[in-house]
Amino acid sequence: MAVYPLRPEINLLDGQFYPLMRLYRSRHPASPASVRRSVEEHRRIAEAVAEHDADFAELQSRRHVTRSLAALETNFVFRSAAA
Repeated sequence: MAVYPLRPEINLLDGQFYPLMRLYRSRHPASPASVRRSVEEHRRIAEAVAEHDADFAELQSRRHVTRSLAALETNFVFRSAAA
């Protein structure tokens, strides 16, 4: 896990969110469309970082995490109800 000394909220997010996503992924493989979307989101974040555009990188990161969390919640609730 990366440590971001200037952005402690990112460390908190990493510490709580990432292990949950790994657990979910191990039990529920992503669809090809979801993987493509995630790769595209990561590409946008990396490009913004490479261009030193911190604001856009942060915006894209927040969008990605928000979408990922929503997908996690939706799929977990849906699959738990079906079980």
